[in-house]
Amino acid sequence: PKTGQTALMWAAAEGNAAAVETLIEAGADRRAREYGGFTPYLYAVREGHVETVRVLLKAGVDVNEKTQNVFRPRQQTRNTIPPKPGTNALAIAVVNGHLSLAAELLDAGADPNNMEQGWTPLHALTWVRKAGSGDNQPPPQGSGTMTSTELIKKLAAKGANLNARMPRNISVGMTRLNTK
Repeated sequence: PKTGQTALMWAAAEGNAAAVETLIEAGADRRAREYGGFTPYLYAVREGHVETVRVLLKAGVDVNEKTQNVFRPRQQTRNTIPPKPGTNALAIAVVNGHLSLAAELLDAGADPNNMEQGWTPLHALTWVRKAGSGDNQPPPQGSGTMTSTELIKKLAAKGANLNARMPRNISVGMTRLNTK
């Protein structure tokens, strides 16, 4: 109750596809959001749980689902930093190094050009693939067998704008990479 998480969110984040399917069949809300803006689907994507993502997509979740700001009770606003609104599932998969999952999302209709958060999945792939310098964190461990070059080709084939410019200089959160 403190964070607005549900049993379905926990099952999705843990990658328990069977539990996710059972909970949905029992009426669990697959579109519920916790106070940070994540849904069960976005948790499954963030953790790279392909089978769980497939179950949720089959249940009717929008492949282009995005994080959203959610009203939080006053006592819940302390010590919490919500994700940037508008970050879609494809971008979350790429940022977390789940490139094979990102390719599946593209095949399911994910938008390769979503820039609501200030950058596209292709931008994210550049800083995940080859991080900058300075106080930079190591790249994510990720999952799957797809290489970044293969995903770039897939993004291009699915209509990604290879010349997309970020509308503003942003902090990418993991590097001092120059984003201009």
